[in-house]
Amino acid sequence: MCQHPGVGLNNDIARSHLETLLERISGQEKALPDAQGQYFVKTEGAGFFARVDGEDVPVIRVFSVVAKDVEKSPELLESLNEINGALSFVRTMWSGGQVMIEGESIALSTDLSEFTQICRTVAMASDHFGPQIVQQHGGKPFFEESKEASYEPLEPKHPGYL
Repeated sequence: MCQHPGVGLNNDIARSHLETLLERISGQEKALPDAQGQYFVKTEGAGFFARVDGEDVPVIRVFSVVAKDVEKSPELLESLNEINGALSFVRTMWSGGQVMIEGESIALSTDLSEFTQICRTVAMASDHFGPQIVQQHGGKPFFEESKEASYEPLEPKHPGYL
């Protein structure tokens, strides 16, 4: 199989860039991925995941798991569609028994300010919709349980959702 020159290089640079962003916002010395290439990070008192997807144009994905062990149903998917209609810059989805809220950006052009804003937008949407999803559709809250005692929900100050 012929590989295009530089295809893996952009992805490697994007992962290194993501690690630097994660280290700066979390204060951790070295950001390390898990076996699936995802990074778990706590910032501003709550836990998030981040990863890089794509080869030619790598994308940074920041997401929270708002509920685990949720069964897929037409009612759940309808609720997620309604929530997505109220969101901007992030979306909610079901995958593998989990409900997640995710934001993304082009990896190689994401600066610290933009990355921080993606994390905050994901957190605001998770704070608002996560408990509602668990209450209506079951599952175990994950984002809520990732919060430290010092966590304070952010007030929306931009058109991120609602």
